[in-house]
Amino acid sequence: MLNASNTVREDPAMADGSAFSAPLAGIDAGRFELHRGASHVAIRGAADMDDLFRARFEGPVPEVTTEGGTVRIRHRNLSPADWARLALLTRHQSADIALNASIPWHIELRGGVSRLSASFEGLRVTSLEVRGGASHVEVELGRPDAIVPVRVAGGASHVTIWRPAGVPVRATVRGGISRFALDDQRFGSIGGESRLVAGDWQSAAAGYDVEVRGGASHLSIRSR
Repeated sequence: MLNASNTVREDPAMADGSAFSAPLAGIDAGRFELHRGASHVAIRGAADMDDLFRARFEGPVPEVTTEGGTVRIRHRNLSPADWARLALLTRHQSADIALNASIPWHIELRGGVSRLSASFEGLRVTSLEVRGGASHVEVELGRPDAIVPVRVAGGASHVTIWRPAGVPVRATVRGGISRFALDDQRFGSIGGESRLVAGDWQSAAAGYDVEVRGGASHLSIRSR
């Protein structure tokens, strides 16, 4: 579904309206929001394109809008029975999304996003939020040039966050978490409020400041 009031463009080569883009048009910072019901999603940074973003979908086509540098992708709010019927009709649902790597991005994933793989090694991520029941999410972050906040909340589960070797991390857990790992530190559960660090956090000028809230489970923060 295309919002005609903004600058999103449908790819004329895709007759089913399943591919979108928008011009960069002098935008110097981006915000990407993925909402509600998205499944089998791949997101990456792309240094070799002139657009703000490009997205291609298989299966149910979401609403895609832009406002300034903000890109919002949201699926319709369907019942479990409706999603089951769509799955039978389309047999597969997927999304491939590229974000322009020449500008920094705030990334927000929420509202039932599942089976998502994000490769942000070549993208400058200024903040990352994973919330609202997101599950089976794997994010690969690049080497930051500042302290970057990362928020995981709202019952997110089976989330793995990768970072380059040597990048320090502080993880603050509030409200309890089950099955948590920070590099070689592994916990069956953590209750109340706890802080853990990896690397030389105290003197770090750049790193990832992770806050976990709201009963998340199966969360791993690893380096490679």
